Amino acid sequence: VRIFGNEDKNDRISGDILFIGLGGVGGKVVTALKGILRDQITSEDNIHFLMVDSDIPEMEETIKNSRDGLGLNALEVLSIYRPNLEDILEKGYNNKPVQETLAKWMRPDFPKLTIGSDGAHGNRQIGRLMFSNAYEDMRILLFEKLEDLYMDSVSNKLDVIIISSTCGGTGSGILGDITYNIRAYAKSRKWKNFRIGGCLLMPDVLFADRLIYEDDELRTLLLANGHATMLEVSEYLQAAYEGKNYVFESTSHRVSMSENIFDA
Repeated sequence: VRIFGNEDKNDRISGDILFIGLGGVGGKVVTALKGILRDQITSEDNIHFLMVDSDIPEMEETIKNSRDGLGLNALEVLSIYRPNLEDILEKGYNNKPVQETLAKWMRPDFPKLTIGSDGAHGNRQIGRLMFSNAYEDMRILLFEKLEDLYMDSVSNKLDVIIISSTCGGTGSGILGDITYNIRAYAKSRKWKNFRIGGCLLMPDVLFADRLIYEDDELRTLLLANGHATMLEVSEYLQAAYEGKNYVFESTSHRVSMSENIFDA
């Protein structure tokens, strides 16, 4: 997916792009990218930025910084945290499913955790549960955004670039679900000129921070998450070739597809 071209040919920037940053790392990258491109793009380019995260304080700081033109504004930040998550986890005890119509993939004996508003803390299952739990709101907000951008495109095309760390809890936890839901919506709308690109950041992106690298337990968690995420991505990539189905279920909604997760 080309972003920058040859200035001499007057095609310096490819327009009609939505950058979506997942989780803390993905959100920071998209925020930085918006700052880099701020003086180089115009409204006619139809280039937009979005952040999907579960860390409320971090998102509030990002919105606050947008007043100085440095961060993402309130319309560019989507939260998947909902206060009722604790109740949902509590239903997972005494051999009962976490919630039958919400997340059938969750183990009924999921360990007791204290989930706050400051992110998934490296737990990919919690990240995925948050997205599943907030799906009713998310599908409206996300699909409306896609619809607006596609309609604003002069040439009726849209590239979505998903930027996510593979080693955290939120980004890597919702990577497959959010990508497939976006693809499913575009398919239902019969958008022909639609592509999804993935920019996946490996665990060593965070190892420049000595506090992280020298924490053996944290480093092991990040590496394990990265390994698990890439195994899932590999499985998604093979789905179209092996006839496997990706299935996402939340309340009354069900997505079942057998296609590549990314085009690039």
